[in-house]
Amino acid sequence: MFHFVQPQAVRDAQDASSNQQIFVTHHIQSQPQLALRFAKYHQVQQAAEMVMMGLRLDEGVNCKRFETLSGSSFSENKLTFLKSMQLIEQKEENIIATFSGRKVLNSVLAEILN
Repeated sequence: MFHFVQPQAVRDAQDASSNQQIFVTHHIQSQPQLALRFAKYHQVQQAAEMVMMGLRLDEGVNCKRFETLSGSSFSENKLTFLKSMQLIEQKEENIIATFSGRKVLNSVLAEILN
C-alpha cells in the first residue's frame, strides 16, 4: 500500500489559504459596512462575468439581468457606437455580438464594461 505525502510547500499553501479565508470572514462579520461593500463587489463582478460569457452565446446578454446584478445599465452611447460599427445588435432585451463583433470580442467587452 502506498501513502501519498504532500510536499511541505503544498501544505503551507493550503494553510495560508485557510488563514486568509478566516481573516476575511472575521473582518467581514465584525464590520457590517465591509460586508455590504464585499457583497456589492461580488454582484458587480458576477455581472461582468455574465457579460463576458453571454456575448459568446447566440442568446447574448439580457440587459435587465445585467442591470439587476450590477445596479447600473449599459451606456446607451457605447451601445449605439458598437451598433453603428455592426459589432453588436439588440433583440428585445438582449445584446448579441455579431459575427464581426465576436472576432474582436475582447475590444467589444472592454468598451461595454469600462
